[in-house]
Amino acid sequence: CAVDNGGCMHVCTNAHFSHSCSCRVGFVAESADASSCLDLNECEVDDGGCRGNGSSCVNTVASFVCVCDDGYRLSEDQRTCVDVDECVNSVANCSQLCENYDGSYACKCLDGFRVSSSNPRQCEDIDECSEMTSPCNMTCSNVPGTYFCTCDAGYEVTSGDASACQDIDECSVGTHLCQQSCHNEEGGYT
Repeated sequence: CAVDNGGCMHVCTNAHFSHSCSCRVGFVAESADASSCLDLNECEVDDGGCRGNGSSCVNTVASFVCVCDDGYRLSEDQRTCVDVDECVNSVANCSQLCENYDGSYACKCLDGFRVSSSNPRQCEDIDECSEMTSPCNMTCSNVPGTYFCTCDAGYEVTSGDASACQDIDECSVGTHLCQQSCHNEEGGYT
């Protein structure tokens, strides 16, 4: 073994009037006498023991590493890929709600809002007054997350239906200013 490592590529072991060659861990003998060695591809057997969704094995010289797709991370055993909860660790940075999925996440919005088409992490108000067909029978006012209906003078919101207006009968409720007789009309009185 003292001369040219006994012709061994890796390890030369002296024996009585002889020597033997062997390969280092992570290599296999290329020849019967183990004088030359090749890298052992650990990934060829059971994917190197890499486990979990999004996992893959990458062969390296004399070893291997398990790697995970985006949305996953290696657990402490360095073999298993586990889901990253982007909603918990603020990776998602959603403006309102966040829903974690296996390997991914989605930003969601509260009622009255929708995910912005220009930024999927942001929510934008839905203008119900302009997007809905006649949500109010008189005046619709949009506010963040909702809308409300108002009635013109001489009308009031119908009980039980905040989107409808009904005529106020000023004559029967006594809010008229008539001296003698009062005649109710739609939206007013004479």
